[in-house]
Amino acid sequence: VTTIEDVRQAVVFGLPDPSLGQKVVAAYETHSGEAVSPAVFAKAMAEKLPSFAIPRAYRFYPSLPVTANGKLDGTRVRTECAD
Repeated sequence: VTTIEDVRQAVVFGLPDPSLGQKVVAAYETHSGEAVSPAVFAKAMAEKLPSFAIPRAYRFYPSLPVTANGKLDGTRVRTECAD
């Protein structure tokens, strides 16, 4: 995901899905502070990944949440994306 122009940082993870078993989700932030079109992600990911590994949902954050020690707060991101 970070190979896409303007994406500064990203995290990709699986979330439970009743019909798929698990769906791949990407959360990201950009240098510009603007969201990237899902179509841009889909095109870039289709060129590099098998279809099952392509994220089905994208969540833009102006700034990804971090813990008190400055590391990405993966638990918070997963919880917010699951809602």
